[in-house]
Amino acid sequence: MKIGCIISMYDEIKPVKKNIQFLKTQSSSIVVVQSQPTHDYELLEPTSVDHYELLSDVGGSKENYQKAQKESDNYTPGRIGTIPATALTRNFSNAFRAASNFDADWWVVILGDCVLSNFDGIKKIIKKLENEKKFVGITRGVGLLFPDDVGQYYSRVQWNDTTDLFPQFFIVHDSLIKNGFFHNMELTNKWCTEICLGDNIIKYCNHNSLQYWDIVYSICDYPAPKWIEGFDYNKDRTALPGFLLGLMNLYRRIRMKLFYKKFLNAENVTRLSTSKNL
Repeated sequence: MKIGCIISMYDEIKPVKKNIQFLKTQSSSIVVVQSQPTHDYELLEPTSVDHYELLSDVGGSKENYQKAQKESDNYTPGRIGTIPATALTRNFSNAFRAASNFDADWWVVILGDCVLSNFDGIKKIIKKLENEKKFVGITRGVGLLFPDDVGQYYSRVQWNDTTDLFPQFFIVHDSLIKNGFFHNMELTNKWCTEICLGDNIIKYCNHNSLQYWDIVYSICDYPAPKWIEGFDYNKDRTALPGFLLGLMNLYRRIRMKLFYKKFLNAENVTRLSTSKNL
């Protein structure tokens, strides 16, 4: 089994170099797209990977990004950060087009702050995908709230049927990439990368007469799982101990059923069934 790796990065030079060091021991094809970092020493050496692209910093500077994130964290209405979704849809489009020129069976897609140390856990997930005859493996956030496509802060409930997925880690079969998967991603929600990713899978399915769940397998329904052997998320994304993640997911599901449907204004709850046709 040949496993390639797609990495979208900004200034996470140390973890990306660790990934490259490991991936080379596996003879993996490596595609990296980097948004222009603040300092030259944060630039990746282009010859260290099979394909490298350096693109502009859509936020203008790291300070602008940090300011936008702070405003989002403080729940400032109408001031949700748009930089991540804009940068990642652009970076992934370039990266997936480049990946189509390389030979692999499966592609692991990660962000620059995640680290791969072995493929043991990834191979177990791929085995499940193959057994289920699926072509995309994702992680979701069932029970969470995302901003909807008009920027209403945290009004899109992640129901059990959500197609939104986290960008930090997902897996795609090479046959889809060769067929144009994510080659030209649309920015369908400038406030939320997770929604953009899901919408663009729906777009691919519509163009190929498929249903979303015909090709997609949910690896887990909560963010940043810690049980994937050989794969580590940025510690900022994994504040909870691993044994509590399942319990937290259960709590979110119960809260979703008992609270969200009863108290949220139905006009502000955006669901897959009401998404625009892509």
